[in-house]
Amino acid sequence: MDFTPEERQEYIGGSDISAIMGLNPWKTPQDIFIEKLEDDPKGLKETDYLYWGKALEESIADRWLSERSREGYNIERQEALSTAHPTKTYIRGHPDAIFRGWKDGQPIRCFLEIKTTDSRNASNWTHLAPPYYYLQLVWYAMINARNYENRGETLPDTEYWFAVLIGGNNYKECQVDINSNDMDLVESKGDEFWKEHIEKEVMPEYDEPDER
Repeated sequence: MDFTPEERQEYIGGSDISAIMGLNPWKTPQDIFIEKLEDDPKGLKETDYLYWGKALEESIADRWLSERSREGYNIERQEALSTAHPTKTYIRGHPDAIFRGWKDGQPIRCFLEIKTTDSRNASNWTHLAPPYYYLQLVWYAMINARNYENRGETLPDTEYWFAVLIGGNNYKECQVDINSNDMDLVESKGDEFWKEHIEKEVMPEYDEPDER
């Protein structure tokens, strides 16, 4: 599901939260501030990395699903969804894929985040996902949980996964555990950023480098 740069100015998304928290190696909180408020947003420039990441997404998702099928999951992919916080319209998410079905006779949902990366970054995916990507999945988990809470329903058994293709031919996947403390944290940081900086149009302060 694609959104225009203008539409993305209306909310904080999963790809924004790690930068807001100062944990993104490519973007800063100030970058996000500018993107949300600039008069003529351009969006991301189409590069070979972005092109192939998008082009390979379905194949990576199919590989992940085939692995789950071998493990006895009976799940199907839902239509691409944009999810929103039930009470905070500026908190939204666009998971790469959501699967629903059965595992061991019990209903289950699986959120899948799909990545491609250069072979030089293979060490970042040795065991778990890098923290800046982990926070993206926590963001989606938080929105999912808040919607169930708002309806007074019990959150069903839900799994959170990454699938990554490294260097074009090295497939890896990992399941991550997401706890309520991390969900509370990203919601708090996103809420504060929007209210204190976007609504008030106040640029976040730059961190001063350590003098050593």
